[in-house]
Amino acid sequence: DSTDTTKDSLAKADSLHKLRFPIYDKTGDPVTDYHNPGSIDLADPKNEQKTIEYDPADSNRYEFKDKLGDNFLRNPTYLTLDEYEKYKGQADEDAYWQRRLDALTQFNKTPELPQMYKEGLFDRIFGSNTISVKPQGNVDVTFGVNSQNIKNPTLTQRAQKYSVFDFDEQMNINLLAQIGDKLKLNISNNTKATFDYQNVQKLDYSGKEDEMLKKIEAGNISFPLKSNLISGVQSLFGIKTQLQFGKLWVTAVLSQQKSQRKSITVQGGAQSQIISIKGDNYEENKDFLLSQYFHDNYDNALKDFPVINSLVNISKIEVWITNRNGVVNGVRNVECFMDLGEANPYVKSLANPGSGVRGGLPDNSANYLYTRLQQQLIPNSRAQTTAVNALVSLGLQQGQDYEATTARQLSPSEFTFNPLLGYIMLNTQMNPDDVLGVAFRYTYRGKVYQVGEFAEDLPPDTTNSRVMFLKLLKGTSARPGLPVWNLMMKNVYALGGVGVTKDNFVLNILYQEPGGGDVRYIPEGPQKDIPLLTLLNLDRLNAQNEPRPDGIFDYVEGITVNSQQGKIIFPVLEPFGKDLLPAVSENGVVDRVLQAKYIYQVLYDSTKTVAQQSQQNDRYIMRGSYKSSSSSDIFLGGFNIPPGSVTVSAGGTKLVENQDYTVDYSLGKLKIINTGILNSGVPINIQYEDNASFGFQQQNFMAARFDYYVNKNLTLGGTVMRLNERPFTQQVSYGEDPIKNTVLGMDANYQTEVPALTRALDKLPIYATTAPSFLNSNLEVAALLPGHPKQIDALDPEGAVYIDNFEGTSSAYDLKFPSIAWSLASTPYGAINNLGQTLFPESSLEDNLKYGYNRARLAWYTIEPTLVDPGNGLPAYVSRDTPNMEYIRVVQTQDVFPN
Repeated sequence: DSTDTTKDSLAKADSLHKLRFPIYDKTGDPVTDYHNPGSIDLADPKNEQKTIEYDPADSNRYEFKDKLGDNFLRNPTYLTLDEYEKYKGQADEDAYWQRRLDALTQFNKTPELPQMYKEGLFDRIFGSNTISVKPQGNVDVTFGVNSQNIKNPTLTQRAQKYSVFDFDEQMNINLLAQIGDKLKLNISNNTKATFDYQNVQKLDYSGKEDEMLKKIEAGNISFPLKSNLISGVQSLFGIKTQLQFGKLWVTAVLSQQKSQRKSITVQGGAQSQIISIKGDNYEENKDFLLSQYFHDNYDNALKDFPVINSLVNISKIEVWITNRNGVVNGVRNVECFMDLGEANPYVKSLANPGSGVRGGLPDNSANYLYTRLQQQLIPNSRAQTTAVNALVSLGLQQGQDYEATTARQLSPSEFTFNPLLGYIMLNTQMNPDDVLGVAFRYTYRGKVYQVGEFAEDLPPDTTNSRVMFLKLLKGTSARPGLPVWNLMMKNVYALGGVGVTKDNFVLNILYQEPGGGDVRYIPEGPQKDIPLLTLLNLDRLNAQNEPRPDGIFDYVEGITVNSQQGKIIFPVLEPFGKDLLPAVSENGVVDRVLQAKYIYQVLYDSTKTVAQQSQQNDRYIMRGSYKSSSSSDIFLGGFNIPPGSVTVSAGGTKLVENQDYTVDYSLGKLKIINTGILNSGVPINIQYEDNASFGFQQQNFMAARFDYYVNKNLTLGGTVMRLNERPFTQQVSYGEDPIKNTVLGMDANYQTEVPALTRALDKLPIYATTAPSFLNSNLEVAALLPGHPKQIDALDPEGAVYIDNFEGTSSAYDLKFPSIAWSLASTPYGAINNLGQTLFPESSLEDNLKYGYNRARLAWYTIEPTLVDPGNGLPAYVSRDTPNMEYIRVVQTQDVFPN
């Protein structure tokens, strides 16, 4: 009945509106359904498809279709363009906010581990479910702008000004991460690290007791061994694994070696060292003569050593140096004068012929300088603030005639001095811009002389502003043209060790011939067969100190050697310069050709840097060997030695660290604490790794170690190692031979307790055991199989290295581009004038001084092209003058080389 049906529908609708959460059916209108109140009804099924399609028949209509499979659930509904835009905009807005809400909800959730953790795989692989990451350090970024304005008219306006950003990044971080109980990650990176090996990257995985995989290490690893014949390696970068197969343990390494193995041998604590010092490598800025008098009389005073021909005896000396240590005590304002105490001053107006000081002896009254400084006419010379103006009034130039600075007094332990020869030796090298001044007092024939002022002579006032006057030994800059340059001794050479002993000291002076080979004498000249040791007065005594040369270096403490500081001192000031002139002279006449070839005078007349450019004269070298004094401290010659890389053996017995010796790995110093080893005189062999000498040649290291535990007493072992150096090219120089060496080793160790021996010892009336007795037996054998990489097999299947490939034996000089430095001109040969007369007849005179009578000094320059090119818009008043000015005209190539 239709009436009943209508009543039922109305009743259902009325009851629907009375529900707390009403349920509505979809109308088929997307706009109406979208804004329908919330419902607890289920979502649409996945196979229901709702689409809105554009109706091409009506440009203002969009068709909404609701299908279930291929069948329509409802009749299609049509939306106008405005209705569609409003519906789509609302839907997109709601979707945006829903994404934001989902993101915040996900962010606030507690993160979950991967699914494998939930299933227990994480615990099985890493041992536990904990993750710990601890980063430390800092990252500094400095930002700036570098702007320059170059007022160069030859540049365009845009090129004269430019600005660039300047970034400076510094990083020092340490990261320690641990995943579970098995995996550890250690990373340390410092951009200011001196060496690359100081940055650490290491991954460490450790297995449990019942697992086959015991350990995996990646990054900075090591391969230690307990063998007496085969040494392990500490500085490696690669991967290392340790496996267990029942009673067999296998350790394998595949890596690159980052260090070089070295060894030294000492006996009784005395280190054997090789001497190899070039003649140009004298000790700089450490040894100084006190005045020109001691410079002029040095050679004469030592010509008959060990007897010193000197009547001078220095009784007191004070040494002052620029204060750079922040020291407060013993600091004074000083003015150091080059001419103070000099009888022949550089500033001639200060000379005082009537001073009463004879023989050029140094003294404050030797010239007028100290007297004028003391005169009341310039009382401000004692005031720190006005002293400079007072000295300028005397005509003195700062940096040349004097230096003013704040200086500290050196303690007697910081230098040594020779009271007869008048020189000092500093324990540490000075900075190039440091100032060194001294005051000293000496006696000569019973009379007392003094140079400079002592601290006690001029006590400081309350403000410590009174200036002391000192003798200048070194200024802020090296100036060979000044007399003070001669005060720096250039005849002292450092051996590189301290505590040198006379025993087994060997030294020879050799000349390196251009064609190769070293000789003990000068190959040419009137004294070509006399050894250089004799020519330089280093061999005038025999073993009994009698004046008879024996061909051996004369080891005389304080004269030719300073054993405490490890120095060689020549008894002449310029051993490879003017003091070698007698070797190229005959009857007092110097052979100029030999002089130019063998005399290294530029070493003493110029700075060391300039002198080292004269390779044709830099051919003198000192070779030999020495031993330092017996000491428990042994310097290995390296710094930052890898810990654990030092192995020490004495008489074939391996010593134990911290029991027989200790090592300071940062300083590279080893100390023998078992004095019995030193006193026995047994040679001590020390092997260590040096990271600092690691070169650019790639070293690949592979190794495997096998340990088989037969039982608790017997262990069998085997070792295989290979080190392969890969050369950069197929041509390698002699002494840099690449290797491909294999080391094989086998060993057996047996250890067992011997109770019978313990009982037997206990039966002795004077002895009682406190521990059980053991029997230890070790058997070891090793072999080295040398080889080489196949890259050097190009010339010979057994490998080839090059003594010299002669690729750099010739150098080309382009004559069209000479240096702008002034140089002597050649005398024109065959030049005639318009009358046919020879202009320079002396050009035909060879080996005659008249050849250079009319020579000048010329320099070649590149002139601005616009001044010499007539076709370049040159102004008339310039073009008229240019052809007449010979010194700026263009010199064409054909003018010098017509052919």
